[in-house]
Amino acid sequence: MADDIFSLILCALVILSLIMLGVYHAYSNYYKKIIIDSIPFSKTNGVFIGLVELKGVVKSPRPLVSYLTETECVYYSWEITENWERWETESYYDEEEKRWCTRKVLKTGVEVIASDTQIQNFQVHDEEGHILVNPAGAHLETVALFCESVTPEDPLYYEKGPAGSIPDSTYERTFSESALPCGQEIYIMGYSSVPEDGGGNPIIAYSPDAPMFLITHRKEESVSAGHITGLVLLFILGVLFSGVISAGLYTAFIYEQEVTFQKILLVASPVLSFFTLFYLGWAYVVHCGLVMIKNRVSQAFSNIDVQLKRRNDLIPQLVEVVRGFKVHEKHVQYLVAKLRGERQPRAGARKKAPIHEKFSERRGSQLLKVLVERYPVLKADEAFMALQKELQNTENKIMLARTYYNNIATNFNTRLQVFPESLVAKISNLKQVSLYNLDSR
Repeated sequence: MADDIFSLILCALVILSLIMLGVYHAYSNYYKKIIIDSIPFSKTNGVFIGLVELKGVVKSPRPLVSYLTETECVYYSWEITENWERWETESYYDEEEKRWCTRKVLKTGVEVIASDTQIQNFQVHDEEGHILVNPAGAHLETVALFCESVTPEDPLYYEKGPAGSIPDSTYERTFSESALPCGQEIYIMGYSSVPEDGGGNPIIAYSPDAPMFLITHRKEESVSAGHITGLVLLFILGVLFSGVISAGLYTAFIYEQEVTFQKILLVASPVLSFFTLFYLGWAYVVHCGLVMIKNRVSQAFSNIDVQLKRRNDLIPQLVEVVRGFKVHEKHVQYLVAKLRGERQPRAGARKKAPIHEKFSERRGSQLLKVLVERYPVLKADEAFMALQKELQNTENKIMLARTYYNNIATNFNTRLQVFPESLVAKISNLKQVSLYNLDSR
């Protein structure tokens, strides 16, 4: 009796754990959907620190070559399986004879006989530029390149597969390969950060602080729609399950019996409880999503300040380079004029001796060489052009930062106005934010 009770409790705990796991999975995916729908796309040269969403084309200066299809890619995974078939003896309980018996059964299966996975960092290109991506730790949704079942008569069987065979083999192998090919358009939701050495452009890589790191060949709409399926399924199953319980209570307490308010409340309690719990869970997830987006809005606004400060730091440097360049030019012109004066003979002076003329020419040549070394006009000009280019890039980043801020702020404000999320926003005391314009400074 005790064993039966323990088994019943264990079974109930297992079922409850599975239900809780399903609920967590459904709400977690819905939280990700809120993030995907709210965060706007970034350009590759306008990616700032934090969670970003972008799309572009996969490229690599030294791509990998996949094993089966020999496709240039940045990630590939291949697998070879072999089928087996054998007779096995199993035990079973005969209800008629009330005893254990044995019998022969034919069993089949599949065994992996070879596989490999290769991955590398790659670049994502769009019309504005490119950014480096480290795909380690990401949830990768790749493109299926090849899947075919063959027999030893097919050259592929031994050309790409092992020479031997497994026990009880049926001599049928399946070759499959998936990859992230170069030139493939992809969608990325991940965390952008500065490289560990502190220099260079941002890189998109795995971060424990990010709610998700996804790299897929699907479109944003498809990704977003896939993250609401679990919540819809949870709602349908919850309504059916609570409805069945309510129907059972109705049969037990109301059907062909006296109807009272207490009985009606008892019958309706499973459905009401489910809707209450479902809404509370949904409201909590929406609250967390809105808070995360609000923090990202604040971070986007601070990115504008960072770029403005960078521009203010570059302008004085450009001014100093221009001033130095003018001083160099003025000093060089003065010394050149002086050298010319030394080369011109005074009125009424006798003609210099040949040896003295050679010395004067040598001295002038050496002075000009010193001037070139002391006042490198070309180097100063290159420094000016580099600073000017950096300023232009900064101006472009300021524009991208403003656009990104206005986009995410608009998405955030829209969510605060749309029912039913507006109810959660009012309870959470979340206010709309102002868009950025020239009068914001």
